[in-house]
Amino acid sequence: MTMRAARMHGYKQPLQIDEVPVPEPGPGEVLVKVAATGMCRSDYQLLDGYFPVELAFPTSRAMRSRATSRR
Repeated sequence: MTMRAARMHGYKQPLQIDEVPVPEPGPGEVLVKVAATGMCRSDYQLLDGYFPVELAFPTSRAMRSRATSRR
């Protein structure tokens, strides 16, 4: 099973919508279906390379999400 994810492929590049595998929850974890998500200023700053952090690309970043549980 796959899902769509907005992922960074590099700094100063637009987010790309990729099909990625749905992760399997581990012990003590749950899988949630994200209904909506948004970006805050720090997300845009991260995309722009403002923060001096090393990331392994591609990466997904979601600061604000609305989710429902799924069994």
